[in-house]
Amino acid sequence: MIEGNKSGNGEEHNKHKRRKVDNQEDDYDVDEYGNPKSGAPYKSEEEHAEQQNYYGEHHGDYEDKNEYHGKSNIENNKDFPEQGQKDEEKEKEAKKKAEEFEKRKQLHEEEKRKARETQQALHKKLQEQLQRLKEQEKKKVEHQKLIHKIKTQGDVDPAVQKVLNKYNQKEKDEEQQILKIRDLQVQLRHIQQRIQSLKSTNNGQPKTKDEYLQLKDLQKEYYDKEQDEQNMIEHLEHLQGEMQYLYEELQI
Repeated sequence: MIEGNKSGNGEEHNKHKRRKVDNQEDDYDVDEYGNPKSGAPYKSEEEHAEQQNYYGEHHGDYEDKNEYHGKSNIENNKDFPEQGQKDEEKEKEAKKKAEEFEKRKQLHEEEKRKARETQQALHKKLQEQLQRLKEQEKKKVEHQKLIHKIKTQGDVDPAVQKVLNKYNQKEKDEEQQILKIRDLQVQLRHIQQRIQSLKSTNNGQPKTKDEYLQLKDLQKEYYDKEQDEQNMIEHLEHLQGEMQYLYEELQI
């Protein structure tokens, strides 16, 4: 009986041992997904199919049920239309802001270009006017010579004296106008110095918003005074034209 029991226990032991070895082989031959491990012993097609069936029963539905597995962002947006719509709205808003910024930039550049062209044209006109004033100064030398000659001849004809009086009055008006222009030119130089001072602190650009606003005000003031200078010079030229006409009358 004792030997029989040993025999029975031995058979159970061997069966258990064989099952344990089989399990170890299963664990050794394939990984958790049912694929043969590197260096694993060769398995028959039946054994491999059995293992794959086991994997399919326990894990095969993971990929089908998992909402993110193997899906692109586009597919996810299809599954979540609200999120896709939000992303699309953000993209449109960003594009709209970029377009508005570009339009403002182009408008600002256009305004700067027009202002620069206007100032250049004004500056050119002023230079031409100043050149004519220099030429008029040379003519005045001839005027003074004639007037001096008339006065030294003795009695002056009343008609000639009347022309001389008009000329003298225009000459006084001319002197006053020249003083006004020179004073305005001094103001322009001071404004220009302040503008250059603001620009020189930060590579040609103001540092703060206050400095930027101050610079804009100075530039406008400079432009307005330049226009005043132009108007004053035009008035001066008109006076000198009248003086030239009176001079020609005196010559007769």
